[in-house]
Amino acid sequence: MTLKSILEPTIENGTFTIDAARKLAQLDWRSLLENLPTEVRSEAESLFYFIEGYVEEVDEGFVDQADDPELYERTKQILTRLRAV
Repeated sequence: MTLKSILEPTIENGTFTIDAARKLAQLDWRSLLENLPTEVRSEAESLFYFIEGYVEEVDEGFVDQADDPELYERTKQILTRLRAV
């Protein structure tokens, strides 16, 4: 299991849903980042913190969107970088 193989299905429908965010937040994502180049690892770490924040905001009722366009764009950018590595 690689970070790329985990992230690709989350945006294949053109959105980043709360269901995808919940699944990703439950992963041991830190171990998936260990072997990445420093710059990509830093971006991916930020992405996962944003994912966790999105899940918390939805759970606490601060956000009621079923998807997050910013997380979609961030995930797309990370995937572009991962494909180049």
